[in-house]
Amino acid sequence: MKSHWPIPDKLSLDKHARLAFVIGTGRCGTTMLAQILNAHSRICVPHELQLIFGYSGNGPRLYEYFATAETQTWQAPEFIKVVGNLCPHQFEKFFDYQEFFNAREYPEKDLSLLLSDLYSATAKSKGKNFFLEQTPWYGQRLDLMNKLFPEAKFIHIIRDGRDVALSFARTPWWHDSSADNLERWGNEVSKIADDAKKILETHQYLEIKYEEFVLAPEVHTSRMLNFLGFSFEDGMLLPEKLIDYSVYRKMKMDSHMSSEFNKWNKQKKKAVFADNVFGWKRSNPEMFNDMSGQTRAALRRFGYEA
Repeated sequence: MKSHWPIPDKLSLDKHARLAFVIGTGRCGTTMLAQILNAHSRICVPHELQLIFGYSGNGPRLYEYFATAETQTWQAPEFIKVVGNLCPHQFEKFFDYQEFFNAREYPEKDLSLLLSDLYSATAKSKGKNFFLEQTPWYGQRLDLMNKLFPEAKFIHIIRDGRDVALSFARTPWWHDSSADNLERWGNEVSKIADDAKKILETHQYLEIKYEEFVLAPEVHTSRMLNFLGFSFEDGMLLPEKLIDYSVYRKMKMDSHMSSEFNKWNKQKKKAVFADNVFGWKRSNPEMFNDMSGQTRAALRRFGYEA
């Protein structure tokens, strides 16, 4: 599906905050990574916004609404309502998006410009000039993302699919079956990597292994910052410097997390949670014995034993 909205020209883009997106399969460490990057003095990383496009049957988002031209009749109240409904967090506690939409002129004709303005205003409200979004499924439409934001960068965080599969089995979002979750992981992580090669320039895309990141956080945080054009700042890995995204959530998530993670999240003695690295080996590894050849190849492709 092609975007038919005009992309802002270079001059317009230069007036906006620079953009990047953390992508992945979910349950792969995007939130933890986002907390650390948000601790940088120039990088603004809010909670997941989930506003751009729908995925896996989760309903229409701004892209779909713009595609039907429905938004041509919208004024501020309609945009405010939709953003409030779509975002799984209380965005108004992080940024006054109601004021943002009330101050705009309508009709909105350019989705790319609207989102760039929203992102830039959010970053500016925090005294920052770089905006990073952390909705993992945006990686499934790199074609669309690159058309909307042709100068954006993408950090793809990858975690062993078996740990992802076990984690998702505790949620209502994927499958109850960890084996089915592993198959989905293989498809999604491979699509991101394949599409990145076809669609993005080399300087736009970076892969980070979750296991390597949590075992050497300063090394890989510095690597990500260098990719984004920044340097590591002292204090970025201090737990007290990290934003607590849970204060913005609309629903409690403790029941969807492991007890070990919940304990770490409450105590926050370290910036990263490494206790669950290759946790599938300590669980019931036999459940993954019958994985498909395609999924086995995906694990090996990203450096995991299979």
